[in-house]
Amino acid sequence: MAGPVLARLKRTWLDPFHIVHSTLERGLARHRSAVRGRVLDIGCGTKPYQRLFPGAAPYFGTETNRTFTPGSKADVTAFGEALPFRTGAFDAVLCTEVLEHVPEPAAFLAEVHRVIAPGGALLLTTPQTWGLHEEPYDFYRYTKYGLHYLFRKAGLDVVDVAPTTGTLGTVGQRLSSFFYYRLGGRIQWLKPFAVVVCAGIQLVFAAADRLAGRQGDTINWIILGRKPA
Repeated sequence: MAGPVLARLKRTWLDPFHIVHSTLERGLARHRSAVRGRVLDIGCGTKPYQRLFPGAAPYFGTETNRTFTPGSKADVTAFGEALPFRTGAFDAVLCTEVLEHVPEPAAFLAEVHRVIAPGGALLLTTPQTWGLHEEPYDFYRYTKYGLHYLFRKAGLDVVDVAPTTGTLGTVGQRLSSFFYYRLGGRIQWLKPFAVVVCAGIQLVFAAADRLAGRQGDTINWIILGRKPA
């Protein structure tokens, strides 16, 4: 399915990745009050989440020179392990679906800690259950315990860590992804059929996930940390 069409479907059940997109967005929005003032979005891509944080101004974004995002809106090209900003330059840092692509996460988080002002926040998301992507720069998957450890090691206090889905939501999204790529990704005329099949799969599994209390394995973790004042 063409990119512009998928973009229009992204906030509907006809998006083959609606579960992961919608749960990630809702999870980030829960912490909008923490992401305000001078904000840095590391690995910003097209800055899809900037609209969730009306209190963020100015809002800067970085990307690496090996970004896979077409149409990137990055203001600065830089790796997260060597940010070209002064110490304490930002009130908050946003980092979505980046940590799994960082070969040295401890060094990365230490540098993020450096550019956050005392009392400032880091809002970060990363997958626990997802397929390989942006290869060959896909290195890790994380549990909440691993994230706790890395945040504490970097000098960040963990305020909140939460899953975006439970096992049933995770399975539903992975099945939808599988059918979309297997059907729609290979045969052009099957794409509309694949989208409808994926919508049905996601609706059933998302509802079951809510009924089950979102228990078990998750697609992503959303973690909020704060630099001590």
